[in-house]
Amino acid sequence: MGKKPLIYVSANGELALFFLAALLLTLFSPIFFSSYKVFYFIPFLIRTFYLKSFEESLWISCLCGILLDLLSSNVRFGLHALSYTVTSALLYSQKRNFFEDNLSTLPVLTYLYSFSTTIFQIVLLMILQKGVALSWEFVKIDLGFLPFQDALYSFICFGIPKLIFGQPAKKGKDYFH
Repeated sequence: MGKKPLIYVSANGELALFFLAALLLTLFSPIFFSSYKVFYFIPFLIRTFYLKSFEESLWISCLCGILLDLLSSNVRFGLHALSYTVTSALLYSQKRNFFEDNLSTLPVLTYLYSFSTTIFQIVLLMILQKGVALSWEFVKIDLGFLPFQDALYSFICFGIPKLIFGQPAKKGKDYFH
């Protein structure tokens, strides 16, 4: 029998906590950490893969992207919404390759999501804007370090609390809904 969680939160409650954490960090982290660029909504979007249907996940991804577009003044409106929706569509099926209750799942998928979103945004910007230049510095930072930073954020904010508070054990049928 699996370890009982210290605090039980329903699936919708868990998503609400993930969303609230992402929203608060998106709104207030620039005040304290203006030089850090973290995609705070990615762990929330990955949790939707496991707790919502494909269609619901795409809608949630689009709405989170629209929210980021409304809060961003430096990119074209719709860039986040489109890139989050397309990335979610591409990565949703990967939930079958990563078990939901494995501690490494969220950081690994966060890295892949961040990496994929960045590539898709750059491709879109190259199509929509002329003069987007790529450099080795961009590759090292935006495609290497920043996705790693996002994965680290997901592990610290969501993986460590799972270690501390525990999580309910899953039965075989619960892995694939």
